[in-house]
Amino acid sequence: MASFNYEEFEDDDEEENMLNSQSSDNNYMVGFITANIVGLQYYTGTVNGREMVGLIRQPENPYDPNAIKVLNMRGQQVGHIERSAAAALAPHVDQGLILIEAIVPNGGGYKKGYKMPCQIYIFSQRELMAVALDILTGAGLNVITVADQEFMTTQSIAAKEKIQEEPKRAKNLDEIFGAAVHGEGKKRQLMEPGTIVVAGLLQHQKEALAWMVQRENSMMLPPFWEVCAKLGKSKEKVYKNVLTNFESSERPSPLRGGILADDMGLGKTLALLSLIATNRPGAELPPVVDIEPSSQNPNTDNSNLENSYIDKPKSINPKLSSQNPNFENPKPSLQNPNPEIPTLSDVNPNPESPKPRERKRKRDGSRKKPQALASSELASSSRDMEESGFDPPNPRGPKTTLVVCPPSVISNWVTQLEEHTKPGGLKVYLYHGDQRTREAKELCKFDIVLTTYSTLGSELDYLGSPMKEVEWLRVILDEAHFIKNAGTKQAKAAIALKAQRRWAVTGTPIQNTSFDLFTLMSFLHFEPFSIKSYWNSLVQRPLTQGRSSGRLRLQALMETIALRRTKDMKINGQNLVELPSKLVQIHIVELSDEERQLYDSLEAKGKKVVQHYIDSGTVLNNYTTVLQILLRLRQLCDDPALCPSDVESLMISLQMEDASSNPDLLKKLLSILQDGDDFDCPVCLSPPTEAIITICSHVFCKKCIEKTLKHDKPRCPMCRKQLTESDLFSSPKSAEDEVKPNKQLTNSSKVDALISLLKETRNDDPTKKSVIFSQFRKMLDLLQEPLEREGFKFVRLDGSMPAKKRAATITAFASTEPSSPTILLASLKAAGVGINLTAASDVYMFDPWWNPAAEDQAMDRVHRIGQTRSVKVCRLIVKDSVEESILEMQERKRRLASSAFNKSEKEQRKMRVEDVQHLMRLS
Repeated sequence: MASFNYEEFEDDDEEENMLNSQSSDNNYMVGFITANIVGLQYYTGTVNGREMVGLIRQPENPYDPNAIKVLNMRGQQVGHIERSAAAALAPHVDQGLILIEAIVPNGGGYKKGYKMPCQIYIFSQRELMAVALDILTGAGLNVITVADQEFMTTQSIAAKEKIQEEPKRAKNLDEIFGAAVHGEGKKRQLMEPGTIVVAGLLQHQKEALAWMVQRENSMMLPPFWEVCAKLGKSKEKVYKNVLTNFESSERPSPLRGGILADDMGLGKTLALLSLIATNRPGAELPPVVDIEPSSQNPNTDNSNLENSYIDKPKSINPKLSSQNPNFENPKPSLQNPNPEIPTLSDVNPNPESPKPRERKRKRDGSRKKPQALASSELASSSRDMEESGFDPPNPRGPKTTLVVCPPSVISNWVTQLEEHTKPGGLKVYLYHGDQRTREAKELCKFDIVLTTYSTLGSELDYLGSPMKEVEWLRVILDEAHFIKNAGTKQAKAAIALKAQRRWAVTGTPIQNTSFDLFTLMSFLHFEPFSIKSYWNSLVQRPLTQGRSSGRLRLQALMETIALRRTKDMKINGQNLVELPSKLVQIHIVELSDEERQLYDSLEAKGKKVVQHYIDSGTVLNNYTTVLQILLRLRQLCDDPALCPSDVESLMISLQMEDASSNPDLLKKLLSILQDGDDFDCPVCLSPPTEAIITICSHVFCKKCIEKTLKHDKPRCPMCRKQLTESDLFSSPKSAEDEVKPNKQLTNSSKVDALISLLKETRNDDPTKKSVIFSQFRKMLDLLQEPLEREGFKFVRLDGSMPAKKRAATITAFASTEPSSPTILLASLKAAGVGINLTAASDVYMFDPWWNPAAEDQAMDRVHRIGQTRSVKVCRLIVKDSVEESILEMQERKRRLASSAFNKSEKEQRKMRVEDVQHLMRLS
């Protein structure tokens, strides 16, 4: 079989991240002002009564540097905020003191003049509310607050609701996505794939295929839209968004796509390939078949279905012809709980503006509490039955699907194409490398174009990029959480792509907060949620501040556009998938006397340093130093050889709060941080790619911190110290970084424990294969010598390897030949996502990660569809050490997941300090 000609891929980098906060979690309403929108005659955008509008600063405006432009829900400009109000607001918006949002009370769908009034709502952090109010009133603004009306306290309506409501909080990711699960009571349908697919899909994959095809071809109105008859002689149809009150005579386009958020290991790639091969221009679609609740096991093919293709061969191995650098495959190759007032804490702060419809009163005179529509009512309310229908791809339209994924996932797509598509079925092109085509028309000849996030991002500013010129039939973002930061080049490039259908595919759609979903909404072009001000007002702020409206809207949204299933879920009493059992065990390791003495000494010194920071309230200002201490303790648990010989002197130096007088120390600290794979840049929340340490001892991605230098007064994002280019330090790779550690005859206690477990497994079953995960690249180096001494055959997978070598490693490990390797040494970066390691059945977590989800992802590389053996996961944990504290912290994080979407910035900072105390065993 011809080998696939890979290019030398590099790891996908986070690029050009925004330094400003992207959400308004910790902002509360100060009050509102009434101001005019002016210049209506110059713009085409219109608004209606009680409609939300977006306010965007426009400092580049040649006529007014304080300009604030007004956009409607479609992004069309309506006008500008009048100069006097803009002059008072703009400087404080730029400084981050306030956020502003607006409603147009009377509306102006049909313009009668050159200006219209709007209500501008002003938000600020709770501790700065009084300051903001004083500044704004001092600037001559008439800010209406509780002193003027008795409908909210000085702590804002949001704070009042938070105290009085005792709101129901979203418990975790699967509750937020709960309505997106095909469970009990849901109508379930399946579709067989087109004849190009030669694999037999499992039932849940057929259900995903039916759902995706129907979403792509539906003519239904987007969620939260409805049809209403316009009053007047014309009797024309008017389409209204029930959340924003935006009205238009133009029918909004269907939302063709969504979020496939199935759990890792459920075969999303095969389901997506089936979508590409089935819902093609000019193809005859297989029927959609209803599944009865009494149907057979979900994993059993329904051989009695009409027009099914179950009798296909299970798999073939077509050859992929390759070019350089591409290959062509000629053979397979909520409803708003208060819709009258759709925004801003659900209040009407101006008594002189038109009041919303009075709520119906009960016979006893009390008001009936507004009820959120059930999900089924929401779905029916957004349908336009007269215009709904089915619209498959146009045979004369675009045919090409663009798949964007991390470099490590490319090989998985290639493997799936080779094994599961018919010869002559699909033409595939790899868009990467210096020799890639620059002709858009060339890409349109293919059915699938594969590229990486870094390649896509690199062409954002390239005017002649074929990525931007092609109108794609479909764009699929695999591992879509890679664009969770909307400020990166790859996120901006993905959002700007022209496509008829869009899919965001990720098993972890929310990694940090629910704001991660905003970028996915932007990619899907789902208005109004794709506009940050609307997302904050409608979802993010009410959700974070504990009001039920945000949770209801988000859940209704996910029910409509997302599908999520987990491996352990049951439908009608049956398992979604039948996987072998998984047993997770903890193996306690006792340190030797010498190791214990070294560990206890380092921990004692570290406690003194951290306790000093806690007592002085400077933990977060010195967070990098704290992480360095924890890093060294964790490395000592693995092997003392990971630590430098002068670790004691380093600990003394770390007591300095400012290391500006010692550039050599800065380089040494940077080197320490580069040893670990799980340290996150505070700006982009991703492992730093080209790590830079500042003069104030904080570490960032090179591109993240360089962006601060473009500001007028650049400051450290962590401690706010002023920075210049001379305050940034980097440590070039030295020759010793590429040299493996010296061979040593004495193993650490943890290495001895691992070797003993591996030998025991080999004696019981020599065919068993194991994956050993470690977060430290140098630890993988240290493990090689003892494995060689004991006669184990192993291969290695880490982030420094190009894609071609990674693919060769995975192929070698998956081989069933007697001489094939039985052990894979793997790092989280290289093996945590997007690859199939079902050849193994034993997993060893050599050291624990901070985030339990990262460990779960690693385990799921082995425990997934295709696994035939029971899986055993062994976590090696040193007794009486930071590793035990990490385990306890992981469990605490799981229990506290109920507040993951509601924690304010202040609460999150407090939790980080508590985590440090716990990890250092100070509490």
